[in-house]
Amino acid sequence: MIFRHSNHGAHEKQGSDKRRKALMLSALTACALVFSLLCVFSSYSICYAVSYGGQVVGQVSSRAELTAAIEEADSLAGEILGEEHYISQCLSVTATVGTVPESAEELAGKLIESVDSIVNRCCVYVDGSMVGAIADDGELQDILDAIAARYTTDSTVSVGIRENVTYEYALINAELESDPEELAWLLDPNNGESQYRLTVVSRESSASVASVPHGTVVTYDPEGYSDEVEHVSDGQDGLMVCSYSVELENGQVVGRHLTGTQVTVEPQPEEITVGALPGSRTDSRGFYIWPTTGLITSEFGGRETDVGSADHSGLDIGNTIGTDVWAADGGDVIYAGDTHAGYGLLVKVLHDNGQVTCYAHLSRILVSVGDRVAQGDVIARMGDTGDVTGPHLHFEIRPDGENPVDPMRYMTGWPEFDR
Repeated sequence: MIFRHSNHGAHEKQGSDKRRKALMLSALTACALVFSLLCVFSSYSICYAVSYGGQVVGQVSSRAELTAAIEEADSLAGEILGEEHYISQCLSVTATVGTVPESAEELAGKLIESVDSIVNRCCVYVDGSMVGAIADDGELQDILDAIAARYTTDSTVSVGIRENVTYEYALINAELESDPEELAWLLDPNNGESQYRLTVVSRESSASVASVPHGTVVTYDPEGYSDEVEHVSDGQDGLMVCSYSVELENGQVVGRHLTGTQVTVEPQPEEITVGALPGSRTDSRGFYIWPTTGLITSEFGGRETDVGSADHSGLDIGNTIGTDVWAADGGDVIYAGDTHAGYGLLVKVLHDNGQVTCYAHLSRILVSVGDRVAQGDVIARMGDTGDVTGPHLHFEIRPDGENPVDPMRYMTGWPEFDR
């Protein structure tokens, strides 16, 4: 007898395990599906969808919020349009399932924006006063840039507008919207009739060439007098570039300030020499030098002569015609001419002390009335004009200006033959 082993029981057990796993998987799947549906439907709620002009505007979760939104929208629309406006007349409301209901304020804002006669525009203000409203602030910037460009040059450093120009977006009556060209004219600085005209303030840099004074270098001569000025060399002005900051309003200069200088050509000073001694070279010294060179041919006082006066009023010094005649002291020439008498050609000099010296019988006069002469200046040449026996200088000193005295009492030294 042969015995065989059977696997029937094992196969039945394996089949039972598979069925249990399938049932468990189906149950889990069903649970997941139910959970998912619960999650989806839990994010939705019953809402009131509001349409304006056939277009859905928004939704709220209750009729109370719907009523509040409509009332607020009507009120705002009335304020904007300047008359009563009933948005509710153009609305349709539908109950629906919504995900994120809006607040009454949000819905009211959307309802206002849906009204054709109400638009959201860029409102422009100048110093707090509204000027107009345009589509957007880009148009406003274009207007301001165009105005500033008219007052901008290659020298412009900065440009701006004095007034405070601001803007904000707001809902307005569409009829109040401004044309950009109209707004530009209201802001135009050249529009004298507009209370909103702007003032363009700009700053420019400029430069100009100016001269630099050459100045003077003074050297003092210890042997010269203060009125003796000797010109040594000419001066030459220099050049410098001056930089300026120029302030303008609407293109008109209102201020100009020096910001810097740069010397491009150095000045060359004028050079002069001035005497260091006080007073003038022509001042009277208070003593008399010999007025010429030569020999004394006739002294002051009585004499025997066939020509001229026996009572000689001066001192005669003889020499050749043309010998230099010097001013015995500094003073003013009060006479210079021909006496057509005994003195011939005559020069008189009035000194600072009131005394007068006379120089007669000259061949040539080198000064004129009104000249100021210094002690030792050549004022004439010796001659033989008038009543003479030969060429000589007749010299007188008149302390009171009229009456001559002996010159020898006043003269220093002796006649010089090689001066």
